[in-house]
Amino acid sequence: MKLFLIFFGIFATAQTQAFKLISLGDFEFVQKKEVYGVNAEVLQKKIGKDQSQYKLIYTFTDWCKPCREMMPQIITFIHENESKVSPYFVTDLRKERDQKYLSNYLNSINFEFPVYNILLESNIDDRKGKYVKTSYDRFVQKLTKGHQNYGYGLILLFDNDSHLLYKSTYLENHDQIIQNIKKLIIQ
Repeated sequence: MKLFLIFFGIFATAQTQAFKLISLGDFEFVQKKEVYGVNAEVLQKKIGKDQSQYKLIYTFTDWCKPCREMMPQIITFIHENESKVSPYFVTDLRKERDQKYLSNYLNSINFEFPVYNILLESNIDDRKGKYVKTSYDRFVQKLTKGHQNYGYGLILLFDNDSHLLYKSTYLENHDQIIQNIKKLIIQ
């Protein structure tokens, strides 16, 4: 039994260490299985330098069921269109333990892309009634200006000039979202 616990402890530790967090910076090249801390401005710069015909941002968390359901479709879409589309997977780690859960989830689906983590902002006092704006809300608003139907699982498609072509909403199901994106990149 002790041997099993030791093995399981080593295995679990190896699982959580596969994705490492890299602090905010003007990173030129990104590596698979690393998590880069970003804010909207840094990600916009990164996308602006990207020479791909299209850039796709997918916001997700490991605890969001619709995100988990959509992730295989997004990955398949990316692989089918890798010559045209650069993926940007964005998450929102708020606590140190979240990194462990995220890493376990990504390893469980054999995820092979870099991840961008929204950095917490120090001025998080904006209130709308009882609702406190989060770093995620601010991040999305900086990228989409006025988009109201956003939550985790948001998909944004930008062209090669970094113009926003598409933003998903809760009014579309997963298949509709993929079909809408495919129509845009085929044109």
